[in-house]
Amino acid sequence: MKQRYDIVIADISLTVETEAEAAEVDQIVSLLDRRMRELTQRGRGCSKVEAAVLCAMDFCGERTQLIANNRTLEQELEDSNRAIGTLKAKITEQKEEIDRLKNDNEVMHSILERAAATNKFTSGASETASTAADTEPQAQESAGADKKGKNKNRTGDMFGLLTFGDV
Repeated sequence: MKQRYDIVIADISLTVETEAEAAEVDQIVSLLDRRMRELTQRGRGCSKVEAAVLCAMDFCGERTQLIANNRTLEQELEDSNRAIGTLKAKITEQKEEIDRLKNDNEVMHSILERAAATNKFTSGASETASTAADTEPQAQESAGADKKGKNKNRTGDMFGLLTFGDV
């Protein structure tokens, strides 16, 4: 609701009607009165009308700059919101990938558990036979390598007949 206020700026009395609160009107009047008095008392010979026009130009310039700053900030906000949307989409994709990997991990874990259980079952019976079978080729190969005069490095028990020289 609009209210009427009697104000005085640089000894000029006015009546204004506005929806602003009394405290806001007092703040504006005080600021404008101070600026006009500065302009008229500086000794430049500035009249009250000229001071009012200069204040109006100053306030319009500030308003124009604030509008430009506001537009820039709004554009930056839109850009940030787009970037946030993109990041949220990437996060969703990453969460889905994590879920897929967890599922794959569970499947692989299950396969490994079954393989380990099967290996324990079969390795108990054949462990003694494989130990004997592994040592026999090694002994034959060592003897063959010594006859040829070559020292070959073995890669491990799993590849009993394969050596670095063969690779």
